[in-house]
Amino acid sequence: MAYNRYNWVRDTWRPAMGWMYLAVCIFDFILFPMIWGYAHIYTNMPLAQWEPITLNGSGIFHVAMGAVLGVTAWGRTKEKMSGTVYDKYIEDESNQNNQS
Repeated sequence: MAYNRYNWVRDTWRPAMGWMYLAVCIFDFILFPMIWGYAHIYTNMPLAQWEPITLNGSGIFHVAMGAVLGVTAWGRTKEKMSGTVYDKYIEDESNQNNQS
């Protein structure tokens, strides 16, 4: 019985981090400010400026996400240049199947 070496967590965590960061930025900088403004208008409350949640604490969330995405992109580039681990496993399995 062949062991399936595909691991969806290992292979999709980088794109998932990118999509998550994109969603956070869209919500925090585009959608929530619009909702905040409309809520103030429709409830006749005095207008107040939206303060992005991710910029609290000097924006350390964006610094951390920039580091994570930057380092993983750099690491992925190195993996692609040297051949990914997943590709090596596929080659090993195909060689074993050809030998038997």
